[in-house]
Amino acid sequence: MKILNENTILSEEHLLNIEIEKSLDKVKNKIDIDKNDVINLLSISRESSKVEYILNRADEICREVTGNKGKVWAAIGIDYSSCKMNCKFCSLGDKWNNNKKSYELSEEQIISLADKFVKQGIDWLVLRTTEFFDIEKLIKYGKILNNRYGKDKDFILTANTGTDTTIEAEKLKDAGFEMVYEAMRFREGEDTTFDVAEREKAMKNVISSGMSLSQYLEPIGPEHTNEEIADRMEEILGIGTKVSGIMPRVAVEGTPKYELGEIDENRIAQITAIFRIFSKDKIEDMIIHPLTEKALRCGANSLVVDIGAIPRDNTMYLDAWNGQDIEKSKEILLRNGFDVKIK
Repeated sequence: MKILNENTILSEEHLLNIEIEKSLDKVKNKIDIDKNDVINLLSISRESSKVEYILNRADEICREVTGNKGKVWAAIGIDYSSCKMNCKFCSLGDKWNNNKKSYELSEEQIISLADKFVKQGIDWLVLRTTEFFDIEKLIKYGKILNNRYGKDKDFILTANTGTDTTIEAEKLKDAGFEMVYEAMRFREGEDTTFDVAEREKAMKNVISSGMSLSQYLEPIGPEHTNEEIADRMEEILGIGTKVSGIMPRVAVEGTPKYELGEIDENRIAQITAIFRIFSKDKIEDMIIHPLTEKALRCGANSLVVDIGAIPRDNTMYLDAWNGQDIEKSKEILLRNGFDVKIK
């Protein structure tokens, strides 16, 4: 409690409400917000009418910053295998994954899937691997696709691979990759066995190589505090991330995080909106994955199409995961008022 005078005592709740109003005033007056404002805005009840203003303002910023462009992140999961890193939210953890088989797409399958994506009009072509995938194979596939589509391609060739491979950023760049996805996850080193310093090194190497860095707020669960979320937003912006997004955790049965459940669409929308307002023009494209359509009306402008190995499942998909293919993704973006690439 705070005592203003002998007759006035303010409760912690009342003090918080005062701070929330100050942060809301910044949003209403189009003044840049800081990390404390982010925490205050995340504290607002998702059922409050105040949230609607935040969502609307984020949508305005999104359409200004992106030029109203809706985009598609097309990802090919090259390989499936259990992983000894045992991240507590991942279906591939060796300690709980009952599917001990390994699968790997052939070179011909990768090229065929990539060709199909490119013909349909995409904005990123992503080769995703498990943590310990052979770097030489990934380099080979990067060179093949880069040569196949040429310098005039209208999408960004992206790698999403193991941290040890990402540290070798110059090799990925020489192979033709232009962007790398490398994220510091929530509670890295606690819910995962990754070395935080190695993660940071990998991200810095990507940026120093001249490639663009992509990372999302991920994987967000109900247990993550407003302070944790605000910290990650600040870190993502601070390191110079080019493409970001919101990735709520999918509760995969059998994983240690399963019982904690998932955040609902209103919380997803709130986080998306506040991240967009906080990042403003520092991040142009913001992805929502898996799909929460409401997020496309409050800050997000891009969707993911997943094919192949999926870290939220225990099998290989040769058709789009969840039935969300390129055509459907563009339909969703158009339905939410975005312009999309037409082929």
